[in-house]
Amino acid sequence: MTLRTLLLTCLLALPMPLWAGGMAIHMFQSEKALERIEDPDLQQLLTVHREAWISGTQYPDAGYSPGFLGQPSHVWGEASHWAPFILEYLTAVKAQCLGRYLSDPDCGRLAAHFLGAAAHGMQDQVFDSLFIPKVTEVDHRGQETTDTGIDMILLQEHDRRAFVPRQWYTPVDVLEGVYRRMGFSEAEANRKQIITAAGISRLGNIGERIAAPALYHHFKAQMPWGSRNYVRYPGGVEFGGKVVANFWHYLWRRLNDQPLPARAALTHLPVADAVNVAIDKRNTDIQISITFDRYLIPASVSADSFIVTDESGHRVSGRIGLFADPRDDVANANMLYFRPNETLLPETRYEVQLSGAILDDEGNSILGLEGYRWQFTTEAARSYVQLHSQDLCLGLRHYAPDDTTLAVELHRCRVTRHQHWYVDDTGRWHNRERPDLCLQPRGGNIRIAAVLEAARCSDHAAQQWLQDATTATVTALTQPMLAWGTFLRGWAGVQVGLLPLRLDARQQWHARPVVIDTACRSADVYSLCWAEVAGE
Repeated sequence: MTLRTLLLTCLLALPMPLWAGGMAIHMFQSEKALERIEDPDLQQLLTVHREAWISGTQYPDAGYSPGFLGQPSHVWGEASHWAPFILEYLTAVKAQCLGRYLSDPDCGRLAAHFLGAAAHGMQDQVFDSLFIPKVTEVDHRGQETTDTGIDMILLQEHDRRAFVPRQWYTPVDVLEGVYRRMGFSEAEANRKQIITAAGISRLGNIGERIAAPALYHHFKAQMPWGSRNYVRYPGGVEFGGKVVANFWHYLWRRLNDQPLPARAALTHLPVADAVNVAIDKRNTDIQISITFDRYLIPASVSADSFIVTDESGHRVSGRIGLFADPRDDVANANMLYFRPNETLLPETRYEVQLSGAILDDEGNSILGLEGYRWQFTTEAARSYVQLHSQDLCLGLRHYAPDDTTLAVELHRCRVTRHQHWYVDDTGRWHNRERPDLCLQPRGGNIRIAAVLEAARCSDHAAQQWLQDATTATVTALTQPMLAWGTFLRGWAGVQVGLLPLRLDARQQWHARPVVIDTACRSADVYSLCWAEVAGE
């Protein structure tokens, strides 16, 4: 038996909670949130009581304990993710500490644990609604693989192995009191459950760090796109850090009874004045999402308070979604999203309007009487193709909306924008996700084995290509004896480059037309049909 086989056998013999996904990424997002904190008192609290908010960030998932603890999962586990628990916890912290968060170490730890627990539900909302659907679309992997796999990957790539509290902090008495005031019985939420579940959660973090070296390459292969984009893509680490920082600032004001801004801090996608927004329903990039720094009342969100229109005034039909029952008249979500039920018009400016009727947990307008609105513009209608060779498609290596150069490489062919290309009348190849970038040898130097990239479009001859449909080759315009090829036959994840021209399979490239999907039907990777809630 090899060492790796022995290690995996031992790990698989451990209790299942050790394999619960998402523990490391929750902590990483909270750490990124701390980097964005502007209030000096809040920053001091979180810096001093680091282990408490790390413990709190993981706490809600501790309730997902297996049957050997007495039931399939503790009912308080799911409840600990959402607004009723967090708001009741907020009340308990205020009542016990009366503002002594910096002067009393016990209150400081309690407040830090509360903020960590509050962060968890926010992180779940953005990760589950923004990042996981994109991984499903591109890598064809669902939540179970993504949760566990991203933890294994970031533990290796960001040296998170030591990022576990030496002293795991769980304010058992306060938490038990919170559950009791929420109406949970002694059997449903009790001291023994909380202590045992927190201990298993701590053991699970250790187990993940033991497993990561053995499973790292496995999950990299399972999720080539997800493994390269979990930090920067919306819903990932940096995005989660941003929205949690906003949430923490808001909760800190509530903890100290400070005046609240009349309008919530919000983070939305597409961003204001975004261009090149996807138009076809199959692509997840078409989703409109808004994340607030406070909880909202689901029943206050409707076709009248959330409106999307084009420049002619046509109201776009679609589905408004929340992480709560839309009929709830108590606050229970930070995020809402809109998925159009129609293909958007190309090169059209759309406006999103949120009215002042959307309410927070105290019944106040979350955006003020004037509400909030912003605009974005959709992509152009072009004849997109997938450039494929040996059943692999050329695409951008990673998501980076502001970078001026991006590596390209071979991927398994998927219906996703970063694998779509079009050629202009000068022979330059543009990527659909980043039409401002053109294909060229790295640095614009045409030479054998030069790796290809997408860079700012210019008049440089290195960005001009000739396509021969007869031989299925693409050659550099200035040196037709050079062609771009795959280096290795049928191996996804390899960057392509210029090679001496030989008519073999490695250098034959076919342009497969991309059809904009307008049908309303089901698919294996993404729902293409939603209930209509607004429109003409």
